Amino acid sequence: MDAELIFKMVLEKPIYQSIHSGFVYRVIKQEIQRRNSQKEVLKAVLSRLHQVTSGYVTRKINYDKWGEELDNLPHDLNSLILRNFCINKMAEHASTRERLTILEDFYQQSLSSLAPIQSILDVGCGINPLAIPWMPISTNVKYMGIDIFSQMINFLNHFMKHIAIQGEINCGDILEVDTLKPAQIVFALKMLPLLEKVEKGITQQWLDSLPAENLLVSYPIASLGGKSKGMRQNYTNQFARLIQGKKWKVQQFDFPSELVFLIQK
Repeated sequence: MDAELIFKMVLEKPIYQSIHSGFVYRVIKQEIQRRNSQKEVLKAVLSRLHQVTSGYVTRKINYDKWGEELDNLPHDLNSLILRNFCINKMAEHASTRERLTILEDFYQQSLSSLAPIQSILDVGCGINPLAIPWMPISTNVKYMGIDIFSQMINFLNHFMKHIAIQGEINCGDILEVDTLKPAQIVFALKMLPLLEKVEKGITQQWLDSLPAENLLVSYPIASLGGKSKGMRQNYTNQFARLIQGKKWKVQQFDFPSELVFLIQK
């Protein structure tokens, strides 16, 4: 089967036109090995892309318009006007929307032992950099991120420049660990279940390879439809198996909408 032709068919879907090509090809090549026809491969690829990307966005977002709004706002991280803008925009993404009710406690509690944070690598960041005003960071923090949507990333870099935060958000495949830059801490928020959808069995090796001594890992405790289905206990058990035998120091934080672990390797 022709991977390039299937890639072009994927890009016929507007929501995937700004997606990182290397990630799409990774999924296509995996499905070509599993399926017998081009139609089956395309259907499987689109399903998996939806699971790891568009399933978390409630609608198509006009990031250019967001940037225009941002240009008229204060630059101060403590500005209520700027913070309200960030909250409103984070509500557009299911993953960050679920965190809004616990936003300040989430970062202050889970990161207190490392504060003030000097550098962050946010993998599969989504629009999480908009939460920077609530993070216990140093005045010269370096914030790096990686995700697969180029239009979103252009806006996030615009936001970082607006609030005078050093660093850069890049478009890339988070499974290519050798391309990631070292940091004091890596954020992998709600990422581990998605990793398994991209490449089953990769999670332990991926965690080992991340370029930081500290990892902030979290799991959702409800589906996108709002059903818990015993997810908190299931993910607690899953994480315990994942780190079994490792001499890592782990702190657990149980928030109403998210299960969080701070790992020190």
